[in-house]
Amino acid sequence: MLALGLPLQIPRGFDVATRLNRLLPLAYTGSVLSIVVD
Repeated sequence: MLALGLPLQIPRGFDVATRLNRLLPLAYTGSVLSIVVD
């Protein structure tokens, strides 16, 4: 059962990591733009 559970959880964590890697640059550029505008 453990061997079946691991492959299901690893892609889920990888998907979360890829979403964070996409969101972090957007948040960073947004904060930089807001500082430049102010």
